Amino acid sequence: MKPRMKLRLLLTFMVSAFILVGCSTSTNEQMDSLNAQVSDTQVLGENASNYWQPEVGTAWHYQIGRPISTTDSFSDDVKVYSIDVFDNEPENITFLKSKDIKVICYINVGAWEIWRADAGEFPESLKLGNYDNWAGERWLDIRPVEKLDNPADGEKLREIMRSRFTEAANRGCDAIEPDNLDSWNPSINLNNGQPREFEISYQDQLEYNIFLADLAHELGLSIGLKSNVEQAADLLDYYDWALNESCTQYLHPTIAGVSECQFYQDTFIPQNKAVFWVEYEEFGNQTSDFCPLSGELTGMSFMLGRLELREDATQVERCEATSTPTPVPNPEPEPTPDPEPTPEPTPDPTPDPSNLLANANFTSGLSAWSLGECADNAIFVDTNNQLNLGLGDSCIGQSLQAREGLTYDLSCVARKGNNTYAEMSLFFEDGQGEVISVAHLPIINNSFETVNLEEFSPLGTEYLYVSFYGYNADLRVDSCVLSANESGEQPTPAPEPTPEPEPSPEPEPSPEPTPVPTKPTPDMDAENLLYNGDFEFDLKSWRNASCGTGIVETLPASGVDGAGLRIKGDSDCADQTRDAAIGQAYTLTCDAKNVGEGYAEIGLYFENSNGVMVRSGATPVESTNYQTYTVNVIAPEDTITIITDLYVYQSEMYVDNCYLSAVE
Repeated sequence: MKPRMKLRLLLTFMVSAFILVGCSTSTNEQMDSLNAQVSDTQVLGENASNYWQPEVGTAWHYQIGRPISTTDSFSDDVKVYSIDVFDNEPENITFLKSKDIKVICYINVGAWEIWRADAGEFPESLKLGNYDNWAGERWLDIRPVEKLDNPADGEKLREIMRSRFTEAANRGCDAIEPDNLDSWNPSINLNNGQPREFEISYQDQLEYNIFLADLAHELGLSIGLKSNVEQAADLLDYYDWALNESCTQYLHPTIAGVSECQFYQDTFIPQNKAVFWVEYEEFGNQTSDFCPLSGELTGMSFMLGRLELREDATQVERCEATSTPTPVPNPEPEPTPDPEPTPEPTPDPTPDPSNLLANANFTSGLSAWSLGECADNAIFVDTNNQLNLGLGDSCIGQSLQAREGLTYDLSCVARKGNNTYAEMSLFFEDGQGEVISVAHLPIINNSFETVNLEEFSPLGTEYLYVSFYGYNADLRVDSCVLSANESGEQPTPAPEPTPEPEPSPEPEPSPEPTPVPTKPTPDMDAENLLYNGDFEFDLKSWRNASCGTGIVETLPASGVDGAGLRIKGDSDCADQTRDAAIGQAYTLTCDAKNVGEGYAEIGLYFENSNGVMVRSGATPVESTNYQTYTVNVIAPEDTITIITDLYVYQSEMYVDNCYLSAVE
């Protein structure tokens, strides 16, 4: 995740401060010894002084949570930007360079991130414990290759970093912001809270950090020391500037009562090396709390923003020395947001008659749209009247009245900005607002394209909820149209509700008397596309290793007609894959009950030849008694396979008599 906010508690630093004060003499001796080792074994790149060196006090801007846009507002006083190199297109960097802006490019060098394009290249042996509070991220074993069981894995890590730095240089970056340079620190959770099998030493970290600095300089890039203040003195000759988050919030580990900021006053600033410093509004501070420190913290380039780091350069605050006084309102792009609110009253209440959605083009901001329970502050409408969903779990939707037996077609122009997950969905609800059917369409294109989701409304439908969801996906949506097809024959595929053959699974029990659990055979009802849909043969043909580590098992007497499936866990499933035909309507019925506190569902997922999901539908399982649940989905273009999925999230579900059929 991007703003790499420090997660160590202030209390931890206070405790370590008192410990270290009591043994400062031995600590200094250890530092002297380590410095001697480094000077003996490491050589500073010959031309390090030739790389871009930002001046002390240079105004800067930090925008990691959202890619740069040509519609952003810029300030003539801010000529240094730090951005995520891989969340921005190369042309974004070219655009910044055209405005005479120096570009610092964020790269995670100490932790593995599941959403990165090269995530599959990292050797499994190098992935350590989970990065606290950042899902999908794990610390890396950065020790020297000679310390590893497989030295080739260590070489591979350094090869990956060389590739990332080279790509940054090729895209026009001026500098590297390397994140997570401090896995040596004893407070880091390298083994998920368990005792470590090994330590990453202070010296190990120095060697890796110096390797990174030399690599950047070799490629003609400047590089900054990101946090890791304890090694600031040892790395001063190798790093060209520094960047620190919330240095006033954390205590100096070796000087009780003094903030981390003092490190830079003792190291980088006296060497005329810039220090870029950001504080966050979420911690309850204002510029008035920080700017008076300018006398003490001479020359540090201060910026106050929000943790998401999504705002453009004119939306954050700076101290007077690095602020933008009157020019801020003047840049011509900035007035453009003013017209945005003015249309609000008009498009809102009166949607286009051919479009069932209100404010479908987002010309009235978020009017008529409601933030979902998973929404955070990363949802907004930009100056192009595009809906933006950014960091974290973000969702938004619009509810409207609907009717059963119609074909609802949702069309939007959309794109996903990175490799994480995004989707648009149709939720069909009954008169009590209970969900009776769901259709999801994953958004996988990274440039704007029209995406379509078409679904039949099942029996009992009275409401329809249109939803957009993203997980750190930088999802953008525009020009949505929702229509209902009431013409002739097409709604007759409302044989979807012909899952009144739900009872027809009762013929399924006919094999039940014959199977003897000791003689499992791949039994298959001639009309059931699922093998072992009644779970009379344990989990034969069902896969249970794709979701999590909870309980996925069959029990002899847990179903409606004998054996049944039990799934219990935080995020667990059983699934079965079959070939599918494009354009074919499929119906899944299962008898199921949810006896836990969380969420459970039965679903159908369609994948293309690359294993990418192109369509899905699901029905929540909510009753604590067995009921028959149904899912109806039409296989879209590019479909190769259909996956029947039985899933729980922090809950416990029992399932029996699953029946998958192709509807004529």
